[in-house]
Amino acid sequence: MAFDLCPPALIDKVLAETFDLPLADLSFQKIRHRFYVRSRLPEVNEVIEFHRDRLDLNFTWGLSLNFVPHITEGVENVRWHRTQKSARRDLSLSGFGKSPQLGWSVGTTQGEAFLRRSAELTRTEMLPKALAFFASIRSLRDLLPKFREAAQPNDWGWTLKMQPQLHLAYAFYLAKQGQAQEAEKMMSDWLTRNLDFLRPETLERISDLFKQATDSPFVLQ
Repeated sequence: MAFDLCPPALIDKVLAETFDLPLADLSFQKIRHRFYVRSRLPEVNEVIEFHRDRLDLNFTWGLSLNFVPHITEGVENVRWHRTQKSARRDLSLSGFGKSPQLGWSVGTTQGEAFLRRSAELTRTEMLPKALAFFASIRSLRDLLPKFREAAQPNDWGWTLKMQPQLHLAYAFYLAKQGQAQEAEKMMSDWLTRNLDFLRPETLERISDLFKQATDSPFVLQ
């Protein structure tokens, strides 16, 4: 099939026509093109994002947790992501794998008609999977099995330690849950893993925030 790359403006228009209304009906806010957020539970923002992978767009979903910090690239600022505007996926899922799920990606390289069919297929096949994941989380307590599942090696053999934001989020979640011993071991593993990649002051700041999280666990309902 001939290569016919769709311009960004057309991609955004088609995605908006396909997803804006269905997601708005479900109380998702469109924060920017290709990025939707819903605040349904305390301390959690639910995120649906079309993530650029080469030329196509992967449909991804996940959770942005108010009690987990992140490290900005380059300057290594340690920041929170507690608002809908600043939300980012700490726990992330998609239909990608060695056997990708139907509709996992929106194709942008075969013209407008294919783009529209691809977006509609993603809405039909993948959006219900994202919504089912969100619906399965009724309280912060329900995050534990989600983290345990995400920590298992994926189709490509990636382990928890190869996913630094997920690894960090899991440690902070355990700390806030009051599982200090398991949390401290996981945090120690994270610090050791990043010893050669991050500045000492960055690691120290993360350690300080982790101690604060350990000292102030929330009560899970």
